[in-house]
Amino acid sequence: MLPVVLAVICVAAPVPKVRPNDPVQLDLASAYSTAKMGRMKLASTDQDKVVHECLKEIQAAASRSGLSSAFLVAGEDFTSALLATTKVYGGGLRADEVVRNDPKKGDDIWVCAFLGNDSTQPPSFVVRRIEVEGQVVRVVFAKPRSLFNSCNFFPYFVWAKIGQLPPGKYRVELVDGDHDEVVTARKITVKSVEKSP
Repeated sequence: MLPVVLAVICVAAPVPKVRPNDPVQLDLASAYSTAKMGRMKLASTDQDKVVHECLKEIQAAASRSGLSSAFLVAGEDFTSALLATTKVYGGGLRADEVVRNDPKKGDDIWVCAFLGNDSTQPPSFVVRRIEVEGQVVRVVFAKPRSLFNSCNFFPYFVWAKIGQLPPGKYRVELVDGDHDEVVTARKITVKSVEKSP
């Protein structure tokens, strides 16, 4: 009789590698919007006077243009990011680099997206996710279908804090998640700024 030899082969499952360009999704609960959208914080004109005045100016400018857009602003908090937004909507500033209130301050970077003007009841836009993937900042939204909509038109804005980004060229995209289609994109330069004490 021949001896039987049993061999046990252990195979270790490969450890998934986190690649530097894997998308990092931002927490929507810390984002702001001008309309109630899921867990996002509501930016309303009922807040303090600065927020009230900024939102009025931004919403008036957006109502006149209606063009969807997305760009980067800098601010230490939501109010200062909102102030930087008024330089584009209302101030007419180009947004081909990060829009800052103080060019010498290295405040956190926020993405600002204007989804468009549409009815408020039910909400016409839903943000599915906001992510950073390498040199791409992406805001993905959907337009829920509804049989009946209110007859008013309201500007839908979204702001989400990204934090610091390394200097370089970035692409900011607004993506229709229902059709997996880029609605608008902008190339933006992030410059190195010394953070003030």
